[in-house]
Order: sequence, then structure tokens, then C-alpha cells
Amino acid sequence: MDWKLCIICQATKIGQPLQCPSNSKRKDVGASYSSFAKNLEEFQKIGSVPVNLNVEELNNGQGIEKTLQQRKALWHKTCRNAFSNIKLERAKKRKYENDVVQQKNSLLVTENNSSPVKARRSSCPSTPSCNNCFFCDLSDSPENLHAASTLGVDRRVRECASIINDNKLIGKLAVGDMVATEAKYHVKCLVGLYNQARKKKCCSSNAAGSTKDSSYEPIDIKELAFSELVAFIDESFQVEETVVLKLSDLIKFYSSKLIDLGGMQSRVNATRLKTRLLAAFPDLTAHTQGREVLLVLSHEIGSVLLEAKQRDSEAFYLAKAAMFVRREILQVKNTFNGTFSETIL
Repeated sequence: MDWKLCIICQATKIGQPLQCPSNSKRKDVGASYSSFAKNLEEFQKIGSVPVNLNVEELNNGQGIEKTLQQRKALWHKTCRNAFSNIKLERAKKRKYENDVVQQKNSLLVTENNSSPVKARRSSCPSTPSCNNCFFCDLSDSPENLHAASTLGVDRRVRECASIINDNKLIGKLAVGDMVATEAKYHVKCLVGLYNQARKKKCCSSNAAGSTKDSSYEPIDIKELAFSELVAFIDESFQVEETVVLKLSDLIKFYSSKLIDLGGMQSRVNATRLKTRLLAAFPDLTAHTQGREVLLVLSHEIGSVLLEAKQRDSEAFYLAKAAMFVRREILQVKNTFNGTFSETIL
């Protein structure tokens, strides 16, 4: 283990500086070591460590947390995010779903062995690969696929699958929710599913002589873009440094997601977006700085003010030193009569 490199990947990444929690200016210095060690042990228990990491080298006999603190361990932000609380919860959920599927399969095998029927098809199809669309099963590049990031998408997909009575899709959903299985999809396929369910529900309502039911409208692209924005903010707060987000940057991210999802380019109401973000994150506070709005967690405001004060004091001392140098330069009088002296030449 080279402790001067990232302890997770043991490599250097261009454009990604190393972070050391021991140098953090937060009050709970080294808290990231504690959370990392705790999550790593949980990943080991379920047998789902995200990367090929030699855990034994991170423990010199006093525990992983103590070893990391003594060695002042370093890591990349992206490598550390692989062991975040969100990733741990998803891994536990996948482990639970896989155990349930294995139990069902074992029961099916037992029934098949005791049944006079020679062969019987399984009712639990395998999940699609990471580069395949969840709906059409076609392989595509990661840039063209979107990951399911909210349980709301999974809930509505299940409702639509039940309405159109798609047994194949229902079988895929039986393995686990789309967030836990890290399902990816084409936006056109998801839109097609929503519209197909809406049309069938409307046709069944008209056939029964009732009025048109508009409960299943076409997909709300704005909701999908907002869910991805919430996931992005949540991941940003997983690092140990104090995070200050600019509302203008979040608006650009939200607008780009709208365009990626097939929406029309339009102006985003900054006040409404800020209100929705504050409702989604109760601990988030907004502060106006000129024409910019800064978003920061309430319990980290003290750290932000302390860092701003330190930066202001450094700028003050630099400006004062420049004033002294400028004054000394102006006191020197230079005269030039049109020729240079022989000593200078």
C-alpha cells in the first residue's frame, strides 16, 4: 500500500486531486475516516465491496479508522463516493433482492425435482445488463441511457405494466425495484410505455361509457430532470469538505437535463426551483450574495464564514504589502537627460 496515493485505486487521476480528511477545517476532523471504515465493514459483511480493495492492508491491528488517521490516508473524491451511504443502502437492497430471488429459484428447483413434469420455465427472468435498455433490451452506449434514480419512476412503471398487462415487464420488475437493480433505459422507451398505458386506460374508460380519464398524462420530463438534480445535490453533500452550491449552476444543470430528456429549451424560474430545492432538503439554506444565490447546509454555515474570513484577511495583508511596495517605488526619483552614463553601459 502506497500511502502517498489514493488508498482505494492506488493510482493518479488527471484532474482529480487527492483529498485528506485530516486537513479538513471542519470541527469533526477525521469523521470521514470513521464513516468510510464503517461503510467498508458493512460492504464486507454483504460481500459487495465496490472495488478490488485489499482491506487487510488498511488495518495495522488497531482498526481501520485508527490506521487511516495515523497514516493520514488520501483518496479521490470519485473513489470515496463509491463507499457513500447511498451506495451502501443500494448494495444492501440488491443483496436482499438477490437472496429473495435465490430462495424462489431454490423452491422452484425443489418443486421441479419432485414434480413428474420434466421441465418447467422459470417465472423470474434475468435482469438486463448494465448497457441494455430495461424496456427494449437493446444494447447502447452509456451516454444514450438514463439511470433510474427515484422510486417514483419505478412505481409508475409498475402501474403502467399492470395496465397494459405486459408479463415480460412485470417479470423484470419482480426481481427488484429499478433503483436497486440500477436499471437504465431510453427516454423514448419510457415515454412510449407511459403513453401506451394512458391510451389503453382511456380506451377502457370510453368503452365503459365513462368520461375520459386523464390520470395518466404523458411523461413529465420536468419531474425526471428535477429528480436527477436532487440526486446530484445529494451526491455533492457526501464529501467531507464544506459544499457551497450556486443556484445559477444548478439551473444550468437542470436545463441541460431537460434538453437531454427531449424537452424544449426554455427559461427556468429560479425562484420556483429554489423553493422546490429547499423543500426537498430541509437542512438547506439560501443566502443572497449580490446577484447570486448560494445554497449551503445550515450546520456548515460557520465553516463557510470562517473560510471567507480567512480569505479576506489574506487579501487584506496582500493589499497592504502592495501599498508599502508602491510607496517605496514612488519615492525613488529617476531623471533621464537623453543619454546613458558610461558606467551603465
